Amino acid sequence: MGRTLTIIAIALAVATTTISVAASVYFSTTAKATPVAAPAPSVSPTPMPTPPPPPPPLRDYWTQTKGKAVLPAAAKRMKQVLVMTLPAGRWVLHADLSVYNKGPSDFVGCVIGSTGTPNLNAHHTIVGDPTAKGNAGAAPLMAVISETAAVTAKSPMQVFVKCEHDNAHGSAPYIDAGADLWAHQSAYLVKLGA
Repeated sequence: MGRTLTIIAIALAVATTTISVAASVYFSTTAKATPVAAPAPSVSPTPMPTPPPPPPPLRDYWTQTKGKAVLPAAAKRMKQVLVMTLPAGRWVLHADLSVYNKGPSDFVGCVIGSTGTPNLNAHHTIVGDPTAKGNAGAAPLMAVISETAAVTAKSPMQVFVKCEHDNAHGSAPYIDAGADLWAHQSAYLVKLGA
C-alpha cells in the first residue's frame, strides 16, 4: 500500500504540472499585450508672478522764513519770499503767510509757482490803515494769505512763493517772520475740476 500511495502521488504531481504548463502556454499565446503609459510627470505649481517693487518712500519738505520780508516800495514788483528745490515727483504745495501793512491800506497778493509754471495759484488780501490818505478801503493791519497747488515734475524743480502789492504810497507791506512753504509728495495725484 505504501507503494501505491507513492505512485498516486507521482501521478498527481505529473498531472498537475502538465495542466499548469498547458494553462501557462495557453494564456501566454492568447494574451495580448496592453501598453502601459509612462508615469505622468509630477505637476509643478504655477510660479507666482514677481510682485512689483514698492514705490519709493514719500517725502515732505518744509521751509520757513526767519525774519520779515519787506516788499518793494514800488507797486507791482514781485519779491521772492520762500523757495525750495524738490526732486522729481507728484507734489501738493501749500504756503501760509502773514501780511502786515502800517501804511495806507493796499492790496497784497502772493503767488505759489514752480520753475515750469510760475503761477500755479495766487491769492490777494487788503491790509493797512483804512484811515490813511490814499487807502484802498477798509482793512485790518494784518491778514493771512494761503496758497495751495499741485504739480508733477519729471526732473528736479524749484518751487517758490512771491508777493507784491498794488499801490505805491511811500510805505511797503511786509511778510511777517514765520511764513512757511510745505511740499507733500503724493503717490497718486488726481486733478479734479476745471
